[in-house]
Amino acid sequence: MGDIPFDINPITLTPAGPGVWATSRPSAAAASPDIPVTVLPPSLPVGIFGMGVSYGPHDMLPEEFEAYALAHYPASPAMLKTLKINRSTLIRKRGICVPLTSPHLSGPAPRPVEDSVALFLAVGVDLAASAARKALKDWGGSVREITHLVCVTVCASSNPGFDHYLSSALGLSSGVQKTLLHGVGCTGGLAMLRHAAQLVLAAQAVGGRKATVLCVASELPSLYYRHALEDVHTKGEVGPGVTLFADGAGAFVAPGAHKKPIYTVRAYTTLTLPSSAPDLAVNISSSGYNAALSRRVPALTGACALPVLAALQDALGTSLQAGEMDWALHPGGAAVVKAVQQAAQVPEGRLRATWEVYGQQGNVAAVTIVGVLQAMRGWDVQAGEGRQDVLATAFGPGINVEMMMLRRG
Repeated sequence: MGDIPFDINPITLTPAGPGVWATSRPSAAAASPDIPVTVLPPSLPVGIFGMGVSYGPHDMLPEEFEAYALAHYPASPAMLKTLKINRSTLIRKRGICVPLTSPHLSGPAPRPVEDSVALFLAVGVDLAASAARKALKDWGGSVREITHLVCVTVCASSNPGFDHYLSSALGLSSGVQKTLLHGVGCTGGLAMLRHAAQLVLAAQAVGGRKATVLCVASELPSLYYRHALEDVHTKGEVGPGVTLFADGAGAFVAPGAHKKPIYTVRAYTTLTLPSSAPDLAVNISSSGYNAALSRRVPALTGACALPVLAALQDALGTSLQAGEMDWALHPGGAAVVKAVQQAAQVPEGRLRATWEVYGQQGNVAAVTIVGVLQAMRGWDVQAGEGRQDVLATAFGPGINVEMMMLRRG
């Protein structure tokens, strides 16, 4: 990854008539991959105007997870290595929705995946509705104003999708336009915001219409703890993913100008790292989902941080130093955070929300970045506690990178 000659090649939205925005991009260097950046027009601010997060109500300590694993499986070399990782993640506790002693997780064998999906459509939808109601209250508008619903989860697949059940639970209009993102994993939180920005701009381009987008992520990886441990036991392969993931839901409302935003989206980019799909994936079998993480993930994510940031900076015509921005970095694991921090030379204080959420909740997949942005929203810029500009970054299956430059207010 480090030897790829990234070509900075921004996409810019420019006026092309009343309510219409055109896209332009300089020609790419022939032999170099480019990093396309979309810069949003300042005259039509798009951002986050209300936020809400709900985590799993049952706190699980690392030692409790270890006791759970050893209660069901022998201490094989792979299991002992997995539990050694569990003790060194720097996660103090994880919130889960289904207790480890529940019939779903403590039976004689992992439950079939359809049982977990059914449980998600009950518990996961309730958790999503809780986060969504918090975001709607924080925003201050009416549920009747929501024109679009964008959802994401790694933890269930159904037809209709969980967005359908969530829409019913919230009492959204039957005509609300729904989108359920799939296959994006931990980048889902930022992918939702990127999609919401595109919906707001598209609505404005079509006759100056208004789009008010409710975005909701819901994750219940605890449903698959037993499945992941079964894989460690039967395949003899170390499973770091099961030591990281926890339950939660996060939501935000992303309209155009309505009131002062919490965060305004200035520019964004999404990029897939070449030949990296085997390094980060979420696989499914008859008994559930299981995250596959290679040892190359920290090196790959660390190596791409600066080139992608440089593309955003170039597109915006800025040259902020790492310490001049707050970093809302998705904590895929302590090694990933440290790799990006070292590569980009990010001061410890600018990552404190990332470390705080990671230590208190673990990796909540697509929800985590919403939690990090929520944790840092009240930082006082005038007092020097926070920075005006916020760089939001997440890595997911592919390996896919989502990076977004935000501004407070």
